[in-house]
Amino acid sequence: MQNLMRAVAIIVMLVSFSTTAQADAIDGNWCHSEFGNFEIRGSNILTPGGLQMTGEYSRHTFRYIAPTGERAATKAINMAIVDDETLHLIVEEPDSSVEVWRRCHVNVSSAGSLDEDRSNALT
Repeated sequence: MQNLMRAVAIIVMLVSFSTTAQADAIDGNWCHSEFGNFEIRGSNILTPGGLQMTGEYSRHTFRYIAPTGERAATKAINMAIVDDETLHLIVEEPDSSVEVWRRCHVNVSSAGSLDEDRSNALT
């Protein structure tokens, strides 16, 4: 029950960030100096570890379960865009805090970009 209440609190926090945001969309490349980079295109994400997968997408929010082998493996990752250049990310785990990510214009991983080969893993 406590985990459910925590999850609801996180979602409410993220929704409140997104409802005040004047940003266009969460789609694009995002960078963090400590945690790397990822790319979102609709419901598709190229994770910081270079894995292509899908998540729950809305224009200003994104949620996915971190894959095995990556930071926060098997935990839900919740994101909300704050403005055109800023994204807030929180991992659903005890004592987690909001991480501030910045929009960037880089090739986000050695796997390339979601635009390069959508036919392999994104169905």
